[in-house]
Amino acid sequence: MPPSFVHKSADVHPAAQIGDGTQIWQNVVVTSCAKIGANCTIGANCFVDGVIGDYCKIANGVSIFQGVTLENNVFVSHGVAFANVTIPRTFRPIERQFYKQTIVEEGVTLEINATIAPGVRLGHHSIIGMGTVVLEDIPPKLLVHGNPAQISILNIK
Repeated sequence: MPPSFVHKSADVHPAAQIGDGTQIWQNVVVTSCAKIGANCTIGANCFVDGVIGDYCKIANGVSIFQGVTLENNVFVSHGVAFANVTIPRTFRPIERQFYKQTIVEEGVTLEINATIAPGVRLGHHSIIGMGTVVLEDIPPKLLVHGNPAQISILNIK
């Protein structure tokens, strides 16, 4: 397996864990807490502080915050927004109980500009449509769209 590639403009903390074959492109920031699996692509202008499995593709301009976990084979399109705190505040520390774990299960596709609330679970092989706002868990193999997310198709392949 080829070694990982890190573009010269990326800022990758030495303690970050990055799998073989992963490509990290322009102006990406990867923190010390980040874990990125093998054979992933992290597009330009991303921020990674969470956990990313193997064979994931993260398009340009996406932030994977602490508390967000992407399992294997997840596709995250441009402009997808993850939240990780239920009551965000500025100029004071946020208490840990306000951080929520967001799990994106294997094979999920998140289309352009989807917004994912903190603490939800996206079921395996589900598709989150363009511009969808996800406020609750999504069962496996569903296509959802809208604000809030509503089922469009059951048992997608």
